[in-house]
Amino acid sequence: VNDPQTLINARKTDTTRENTEIANESKTAVVTNAMEKELDEKITAVKKDADADERMNKLGAKAGDIYTYAQDTNTKMGEYHVHSEKRFNTLETEMRQNFGKLDNKINQVGKRANAGIASVMAMSNIPYGNTGRFSVGVGVGQYNNGSAIAIGAQAKMTENINIRASTGWNNAENVALGAGIAVDW
Repeated sequence: VNDPQTLINARKTDTTRENTEIANESKTAVVTNAMEKELDEKITAVKKDADADERMNKLGAKAGDIYTYAQDTNTKMGEYHVHSEKRFNTLETEMRQNFGKLDNKINQVGKRANAGIASVMAMSNIPYGNTGRFSVGVGVGQYNNGSAIAIGAQAKMTENINIRASTGWNNAENVALGAGIAVDW
């Protein structure tokens, strides 16, 4: 192959082949780079989706935990409400009973007080004589729902000394007693 034209043609052919190969390799490289970039983007998107799925799974698990906690809390609140309602009803019943007892005691005290006042009124209204040495009298008293009867005696011990004693019975089944002495000069 000593012919220069053949050598030039051969070189052109080789150069064209090389250029074609380089062009093909560049296209392949460009295609490969584009595919690699697209593949990286898809992998990144898949990873993001996987991360998002994982986060969603975690959120779902947390939501499930929250839902379970809410159900447990709701159940416990229901149990607490039932317990509180029972306790409240028990306390209300006990309080009503205690107020009823207190009301009865107040009424008893009121009845006894009224009867005591009636006894004092009966004892203070016993009339005594002034002329004799000894005198006996009876008195009655009434105050609201209390009533009483009383009896008393008075004695003139000397010209200047008098003594007196009385007792009263009332409708509260109580007895009142009283005594006194008077000195004149």
